Amino acid sequence: MRHPHNRTGTGGIRVFTSGNSKQWYPGFYNDWAARPYVIDAKYKHLDNDWWSREDFQQIISYIHLLRVEWGALAFPHCDYNPGAQRCIRGQLNGLGGMLYTLAFNIPKSEEVYSSFIEYSAFMKKSEEALTSTIRSFS
Repeated sequence: MRHPHNRTGTGGIRVFTSGNSKQWYPGFYNDWAARPYVIDAKYKHLDNDWWSREDFQQIISYIHLLRVEWGALAFPHCDYNPGAQRCIRGQLNGLGGMLYTLAFNIPKSEEVYSSFIEYSAFMKKSEEALTSTIRSFS
């Protein structure tokens, strides 16, 4: 999986084939997988039923620029069950591609946990669940 770095300006994708076009930085993408994909992480509260127009257009652009089979918006969800929730948005018109949301669980605050070790264990389970959910697409 590739992880472009916006802050360092490395690994971005270009919008135009020639010239000095600005690079865009999706969260993660894998263009050599059996089912190539792109995931853009949003570090703001969303829910499975609502996205901003800009977020929606951004992930569709990434799907088409990278020519991948599916794309997803990943966002934090404050459910204390450490598992990732996948929701199918649908098949895109035009060039195609499936669109999903991926809600990954994070605690609202560490106050819920008696120690940093307990909090870290929860976050590890949440990361493993998200990775497992991503692998289930392939």
